[in-house]
Amino acid sequence: MAYTRETAEGQDIELLKTHYYKTNYEAMRNATIEFLEKNHFEYMPFNDDYGETMCQKGKFTITIKIIQQNLRETSIDFFMQYEGFFGRKRKMINFLTNIYNHLNKKFEFKGLGLHQ
Repeated sequence: MAYTRETAEGQDIELLKTHYYKTNYEAMRNATIEFLEKNHFEYMPFNDDYGETMCQKGKFTITIKIIQQNLRETSIDFFMQYEGFFGRKRKMINFLTNIYNHLNKKFEFKGLGLHQ
């Protein structure tokens, strides 16, 4: 049984809203790769034309989308899928919390769902 969640502009839950940072695409991509490698995710190379990569760890699969909104603002979104029943919500919450903490240490956080 697959369980899916995604972050987006109009989400009601703050953790699931699009996050914006004061940085550029390349720096955000590099920080995301650093996080994935540090946490032992297998990932595809980023497709820089679309700003996307796909990564996996066990039964947990994530598509990551990075968009440079302008020269000083970049957003990041996730589409997450978990193939299993036990621990699915906890794994997704932990992933989002950990990657946002990692990005918050690297870049200035600008806000949530800024372009609704």
